[in-house]
Amino acid sequence: QNSYTADTILPYGSQGRHPYYKIFFRRTADGMPITGYNDLSFWVDSNGIQTISGALYALTAQPISSELLTLEDAVATLQENAALIDFHGKDTLTVGAISLEYIVTLTESREAVIVPAWRFQIGSDDDALMINRVRVLAVNAVTGELIQGERGMNF
Repeated sequence: QNSYTADTILPYGSQGRHPYYKIFFRRTADGMPITGYNDLSFWVDSNGIQTISGALYALTAQPISSELLTLEDAVATLQENAALIDFHGKDTLTVGAISLEYIVTLTESREAVIVPAWRFQIGSDDDALMINRVRVLAVNAVTGELIQGERGMNF
């Protein structure tokens, strides 16, 4: 479909391992990327595509009942909830980019929904941003709730 775009390309295979690339594709809606739980990925080596994984899904539009939070409000929410943020064993996290995008979350009834969110992308340079692409630290732009996790590992 034309609503999927290449998002991340990670090289693997050094120190004697067979080299390959893992290429992630993300769906877009309204011109914004959607960070899903299991985005499409392709493992590609010199022989072509070796593995395809991920989930295809349909979207049903739902009206948003309020104005979106400003970036300033999202930053304040992050500051207020710093004790709840997973720093992955470190004292600090560097935010290298901030984007407004859609993120898949679960409701209390375990229904997957896509919400607009201010995403704080983790990394101090392009390489770190790319490697940490699966780590999500965000603030729901409608409710102000903290969203965090590692895609492909938990919701």
